[in-house]
Amino acid sequence: MRFMEMTLAELSDFAKRVVLELPNSKGERAHIIGLSGPLGAGKTTFAQMIAKELGVTVTVPSPTFTLV
Repeated sequence: MRFMEMTLAELSDFAKRVVLELPNSKGERAHIIGLSGPLGAGKTTFAQMIAKELGVTVTVPSPTFTLV
């Protein structure tokens, strides 16, 4: 098992770096990023931060609670 602790600011910076590493995606191709971890690990928060960096303005809900 691998555990990593980050502050919200560090997680936000990491989300920015992830987005910057994506190839230019101006309609050329989609990108899939898989997130896994236990409840409360920060998957939704991270997904919301990535969405914000990509300019998404709608609310990004937790997919876990959608499935439950």
